[in-house]
Amino acid sequence: YLGKGCRVVGIDANPQLVETVGERYASSVEAGDLVVINVGVGAEEAMMPFYVNKRQSGLSSFLAPRRSVDEWEAIRVPVRPLSALVREHGNPMFIKVDAEGVDAVVLHDLLAHDLCPPSISVEVHGITAVCCLVAMGYREFQLVNCAKIGKDNRVTPVRTIEGQLVGHRFERFSAGPFGDDLPDAWLPPMDTLVRWFGKRIFLGNGWYDLHARNLVSMSDATASVGDDPHVTDVLRSIGHGMPALRRR
Repeated sequence: YLGKGCRVVGIDANPQLVETVGERYASSVEAGDLVVINVGVGAEEAMMPFYVNKRQSGLSSFLAPRRSVDEWEAIRVPVRPLSALVREHGNPMFIKVDAEGVDAVVLHDLLAHDLCPPSISVEVHGITAVCCLVAMGYREFQLVNCAKIGKDNRVTPVRTIEGQLVGHRFERFSAGPFGDDLPDAWLPPMDTLVRWFGKRIFLGNGWYDLHARNLVSMSDATASVGDDPHVTDVLRSIGHGMPALRRR
């Protein structure tokens, strides 16, 4: 993100990761190009227990562990809605959501406050997150298998915000490119849902990021999913069944 020339706001609940990023990119922090905030994102402001995995920090989550509890350490961290952070730091051109199981909560908050950046991606664990993106008004999607990113060690072409084409070598376990830098074809909502369901059935949950772009009105987005009862039922619950999700 910094290499593209973007100003970056990084948010993480794990204080160890925040400290590591601040040290690794100290010059960008000093220049004001990078802001690193030690806070979790959720539905409302609170202090909440955060479960840090001692072996793999990327598995840390606000969801209490169900097994191997000795591998986790519970700490208390401040939690704020992402919408509040956006108000403080400005409307972004892109949001990357990777909240380990509570991603839909973050999307619900953005939907409730009509905060829909031109591009967004979310680690998809279930259909609710997919349908929430559709309800937000996105109509073009790419499903990215993040397990493949960085495996071939190749240089990927990306464009800076000034439009210059540069090469970047993505590391393993990174999120990869976003927006117009993604190499595959953008698909409509129903095609994306079919692809996601197929991968889940035959390959398991895996690690997939769903990228979305091309905003339309909420009514048009809801209509674009067609007559599939499973999809429309979820959209109905998102748009009308939860008071917190009513548009303001």
